[in-house]
Amino acid sequence: MEFRLEEIPTGTRLTVVESGFAMLPDSRRATAMRENAGGWDIQTTNIKQHVEG
Repeated sequence: MEFRLEEIPTGTRLTVVESGFAMLPDSRRATAMRENAGGWDIQTTNIKQHVEG
């Protein structure tokens, strides 16, 4: 996991990079990525709500 904060003119940009999927077997990779995407949608919404107060 990598979390990067970058100052931009309108505030701060958060970039989240999750790696490691390449190490999964081909048969499991697509499912794992799909499952994780839903979780990250929830987490980024939580972060947004926290920041906006």
